[in-house]
Amino acid sequence: MLLGGCASTGSGGATGSGGATGPSGSSGSGRSSPSSGPIPTRLFANTQAGYFAAEPGVVLRSSAEVTRFAAWLRSRPRTGDVDDGVLTALARPRGTDDVLVAVAQNVGCSSIKQVSLAAHGTDLVLVPSGTTKHPECLRANVVVAVFAVPGELAPTEVRINGRAPSTVWR
Repeated sequence: MLLGGCASTGSGGATGSGGATGPSGSSGSGRSSPSSGPIPTRLFANTQAGYFAAEPGVVLRSSAEVTRFAAWLRSRPRTGDVDDGVLTALARPRGTDDVLVAVAQNVGCSSIKQVSLAAHGTDLVLVPSGTTKHPECLRANVVVAVFAVPGELAPTEVRINGRAPSTVWR
């Protein structure tokens, strides 16, 4: 089941989900419609990041968890090149029942043009598209995206890319 939240790389790595977006990658679209049911709103995506401390990602169910994770991310001795964008996305308003999901996926030397989120049962999977494989690179690329996911699409035992969400920040 493809959940939506398609993202295309813009300047500075911040992206939008179709249509016009601001420089921070926000988008006003992506909420539910009568024919499609609830879908996530992509708040941020960087398709060529170098590092994210909480791979494979995190699931944040409350404002208290968002605050704790943001404080942990700011306190890391090695900051990631996407930390500021992730922190900005976490601070954006969202629906009261939405769960914030930050997903990170190493794509090796490939470059990615778009990213979306899909659900396979209780597994939330980052789906890169527009992939170009390069024979070699100086460092692997990591795709990082933050989605506001309707609560019913992120059950308590959700997995991210087949793995348990990171809890090192707790």
